[in-house]
Amino acid sequence: MHRPPDVETHEDFQQYYRGAYIGYRNQKGDPPFLPMYVAGADGRGMFVLNKPDGQQEAFTFDNILVNGQFGTPQYGSVEVRQTAFYVARRSSRTAHRGHRAEFLNAHVFHPDIYPMGGKRGLIDPEYLTNLFNPQYRGLDEAYALLMKGERRACSLNRAFTMCLDEGYKVPTLYHKTQLVGYFPGPMQVDLEDPNAHRVLVMETFSGIRVNYD
Repeated sequence: MHRPPDVETHEDFQQYYRGAYIGYRNQKGDPPFLPMYVAGADGRGMFVLNKPDGQQEAFTFDNILVNGQFGTPQYGSVEVRQTAFYVARRSSRTAHRGHRAEFLNAHVFHPDIYPMGGKRGLIDPEYLTNLFNPQYRGLDEAYALLMKGERRACSLNRAFTMCLDEGYKVPTLYHKTQLVGYFPGPMQVDLEDPNAHRVLVMETFSGIRVNYD
């Protein structure tokens, strides 16, 4: 998703985005946006952006205005490896923009798959690519992938994640980092606390059957 510019000058971009990651339109098409680290400006007035593979390129400010993603990314559930992260901002009040790991909290659903920890994960090239190119799975697809053992967690949208958890024979449902219930089938969920989540789950997932005591 392209987010329009929120700065007007070269100096403003330097002030707000230096030291952050932004998405930059991929001229090759897939993925649509590449994560780029804004290292700063060079002597020619060009901004140096670092690619995930470590290579650097310099772009004019006008070029970045056309091809960059601006503002702060929309955080939430993001798939990484065979699991997922849930990422939230620690404070909405910051003058900095772009993606900055130091202002975030990260929950890793399966630390055994991703043992490096949430903070390091926030600059993992796979996480960065998926952050700037969010994709979510339908209930049927996620349920099938988990039951076949092809994944341990799937992002359903920014707020909800379907997981395989120890002690459960079927996938579980999380709202942010809170366990909501479990799936006897792909289109039905048994809730742990219906008073807290019944309406939210029914409004979020069309056609789902919600079971509760």
